[in-house]
Amino acid sequence: MTTKEQLMNEIEDFPEFLMIELLNFLLFLKDRYADEILTSEEEANILEARTAYLAGDYMTIDQYSLPALRLPMLPSRKYAA
Repeated sequence: MTTKEQLMNEIEDFPEFLMIELLNFLLFLKDRYADEILTSEEEANILEARTAYLAGDYMTIDQYSLPALRLPMLPSRKYAA
């Protein structure tokens, strides 16, 4: 029996007057872990990034630090006091 099936069986035997408490607890858990649950798009992005990394498709810190990749610095301005 799966956890979901077991939970459904327990709910069937649960007293009606406590159902609101159970519902509130389930909604609390859902809200608490909402940020930790990945969307299918996030899972696909992670899988794609992991696959690229394992294939060696990434930049080393030395490659990333090349001057050509750095943004040009804006000239500093001196303001009158």
